[in-house]
Amino acid sequence: MAAPPRLFRTVGVVLRRRDFDEADRLITVLTRDRGKLRLLAKGARKISSRKAAHVDLFRQVDLLVHQGRTFGVVSQAETVHPFAGLAEDLERLAAAHYLADLTDTFVGEGDTAAGVYDLLVEALQWLESGCDPKLAQRYFELHLLDLEGYRPELYRCPGCGEWLEEQVNLFDFAEGSMVCPNCAEGRGQGRRVSVGAQKVLRFLQRSAVTDCGLLRLSDGLHTEIEGLLGDYIRSVVEWPPRSRRFIETVQRLPEQ
Repeated sequence: MAAPPRLFRTVGVVLRRRDFDEADRLITVLTRDRGKLRLLAKGARKISSRKAAHVDLFRQVDLLVHQGRTFGVVSQAETVHPFAGLAEDLERLAAAHYLADLTDTFVGEGDTAAGVYDLLVEALQWLESGCDPKLAQRYFELHLLDLEGYRPELYRCPGCGEWLEEQVNLFDFAEGSMVCPNCAEGRGQGRRVSVGAQKVLRFLQRSAVTDCGLLRLSDGLHTEIEGLLGDYIRSVVEWPPRSRRFIETVQRLPEQ
């Protein structure tokens, strides 16, 4: 069996970065063809470094990588799309941090990630275009859950098998499903969900990102859906990340 190539080219989005040794950076990159990679960008912290800007957070970057014993080492880096517009607004920037953290949490090294990569790029493009950051996060959460095998069932009750009626239903976190009132009795952890929130969740789940810009939600509906999806995500992965607290801090800031 042939050994994998020690030098390869790939395109990815920078999810994380941290200082390493005196002048280097260790970056986490999500790629379409190789999944999640942890790479060493040597000299990236030096002022004179040509790599520094290209391995910044949320950049979509074309990389030439030499596979070392411990890390892949970035030999060349060129920006494909900088997503510079994210830094122009604090809410959009906080949302981008959240999407990156969520991606890093769900996708393991070596996992197939083409669908998640496409979803992340699509969501970052939508964020940069000036969409509602909260809506972009909810769309991303729902579709990431789907891709990772945790798609919420929003149409049929798993208890009786009947289609859910237009009424307040319970979301059962263990089932990952809406449950009708008759079957909800005696169940464990769950959350009651309004008719309006159920409609928005179904729309986000079945729609393309371009259609979601038509939605206009009240603050109350946003809060309900955010809380529901946050609780569901916490039931399947260790949560929340630091970016979640960053978002909450930004949301508490007074409007200018």
